[in-house]
Amino acid sequence: MKIDPHVLESIKRMHLPTIVERYGIQLHKNGWFGRDGSYKINCPFHEDKTPSCHLTDKNGKWVWNCFGCQAHGNTFDFLMKMDKSDFNG
Repeated sequence: MKIDPHVLESIKRMHLPTIVERYGIQLHKNGWFGRDGSYKINCPFHEDKTPSCHLTDKNGKWVWNCFGCQAHGNTFDFLMKMDKSDFNG
């Protein structure tokens, strides 16, 4: 199945913190009182006792990076990993 590139771009621009909360994952503001608009979470992809996964808005597209297990990507990648899906497009 091929996804329209415009749809894929729209998914990448979705507000990742809202998606994370819908999975029941607690957000922690990152930086000085969260002023930089980034967040950290306990990584859902490995045993994580302290928030090691960071969510950041990079020019209108959300990216995430776990400093514990090295998992990373954009909003689309996060959704695919959470749902244990594989996309070949």
